[in-house]
Amino acid sequence: MELSSRSPKLWTKQEDKILNEAIKKFGIRKWVLVSEQVSSSLSYIRSPKQCRERWSNFLKKILKKTPFDDDEIRTIYSNQALIGNKWSKIAKKLPGRGENQIKNFFYATVRRNLRRFNKDKPQHERLNYFSERLLDNLEIRNILLSGKNIKSKIMKSILLSPEAKRFIYSLNEDIKTQKGLDCEIENVSKIGNGECSNENTLRDDDNEIKIMENQFEMVYDNMVAQEFFRAQYLMAFSMFNSNESLGGLSGEYGNDSLNFFDGSSYIRYF
Repeated sequence: MELSSRSPKLWTKQEDKILNEAIKKFGIRKWVLVSEQVSSSLSYIRSPKQCRERWSNFLKKILKKTPFDDDEIRTIYSNQALIGNKWSKIAKKLPGRGENQIKNFFYATVRRNLRRFNKDKPQHERLNYFSERLLDNLEIRNILLSGKNIKSKIMKSILLSPEAKRFIYSLNEDIKTQKGLDCEIENVSKIGNGECSNENTLRDDDNEIKIMENQFEMVYDNMVAQEFFRAQYLMAFSMFNSNESLGGLSGEYGNDSLNFFDGSSYIRYF
């Protein structure tokens, strides 16, 4: 019988029973064999990772269901600072706690404190959790990993120091730079794989240059027209004050040393 690769997200009691029987037979090390045993009893596949996580996070009889105490919280935070988000390794230092429990607790704490810190603050004073590297800063780490005993009123009154803001700005720029480098590497690899060519790139550059030239010509023509009418007005105004006739205006306009279509005299006049 062919098994479906699309398995339901939620486990049923029947599946848990089959999983426990497979674990009793093969132990908690041979997850590939456990997966094959479970999948053969069902019409779909449960991967070795799914079986392991289901057992370690829900079916372990030794798992604690009580809230994390202060010692456990200190262990989580100190180990996360040392080895990062390696939850399975951290779980080994906390008997009775699953890696899923620890991960959920950690991110729930960060989200809760982020909401409490940002509440009623203006946009420029808020903290945006855009990278886990924010926790490398001790000030930001203390804010985001604060305990529930810290009152909301105190959290709302805390403001980031200039040093913390500089750290956030620097981290943001580093991430943008890295993304730019990744894009350049991706484009180079595409060119190398023949997905795009230098010819297309040059064609795009030529189009951009033509657009810029057209925009410049439009602006230049507009400036010339404005200066031309300004010169006409000034000429007519000066001749009116000197009691010149309108007929003389057209005559002197042609003989005037100013040639309105000559760029050099144009500049000399103004």
